[in-house]
Amino acid sequence: MARPVPVSLHVGAHKTASTHLQKTLAAHRDTLRDSGMEFLGPQTLRGAASLSDLFGLGGRAPFAGRPPQDQLRWLVGRGGRRLIISEENLLGDANKALSDGGLYPEAEARVRRLIEAIAPSPVRLFLAMRDPADWLASVYRHALFNGYRGTFEAFCGKRQPEAMRWSDLVARLSGIAGVESLCLWTYEDYPAVAVPAFRRMTSWRLGPRIVPLPQRINAGLSAAAVAELLRQGPCADPIGAARAAMSSNPSAPDFDPWDTDARARSLAAYETDLALLAENDGCDLLRPALRGSLRS
Repeated sequence: MARPVPVSLHVGAHKTASTHLQKTLAAHRDTLRDSGMEFLGPQTLRGAASLSDLFGLGGRAPFAGRPPQDQLRWLVGRGGRRLIISEENLLGDANKALSDGGLYPEAEARVRRLIEAIAPSPVRLFLAMRDPADWLASVYRHALFNGYRGTFEAFCGKRQPEAMRWSDLVARLSGIAGVESLCLWTYEDYPAVAVPAFRRMTSWRLGPRIVPLPQRINAGLSAAAVAELLRQGPCADPIGAARAAMSSNPSAPDFDPWDTDARARSLAAYETDLALLAENDGCDLLRPALRGSLRS
């Protein structure tokens, strides 16, 4: 009987440099293939075939009628050692990521559905986090880019960044049967921990050869661009409108709705949350070797 194909599953979160990581892995696809690994990212999963299409999730028939293990073997090719999947939409809709049910309330069920479908493949799970104040502002800018035209206050409602707990999401994901390991890092630490992260996704030898791309991938909307989009209101081409609003001053700093006190409260809660995760034996939080405050 053929050995189950091991899977490395990166689930975002949204707005934590996921696109940068995905484009980095895609740029090293030949290097991965030379080591018997295949990368599956948004370019495929949001185009030719989604995860639901490939593995028959949600009652769908699997692509080409292949059972999930046969599908995995087909994806990695003959002699393939590992499939690396990166799709932050697996957690749920970014615009609905913060609810009364916590961060990504549907994440556990959605991730479990995939892991159960590809069982008994062992799954290494990967999740990046971000300072809640920065994350909320970035998710709002992303929503505007995709057509939302409400104010930031309406977008957040009564939710405050200091009440966000990544550790709650981690607890739900780590309890899924079939998760072999759960590796975490922060958006703020990503440049410093990329090699350890890629080592865990691929292999100890291969990780250092996955060199992160040097440039920022997605520029954000400035305060002026946000104001212009809100002035325009809904339109038929929201992405085009957002790009046009950005083009007037592409080097302007990103829209930031928070004052100093709100940022301080968010950072304090975030660091407390990360300290809890650092002591959690159920996950592996990657941090730089020498580290003080996240803002030091």
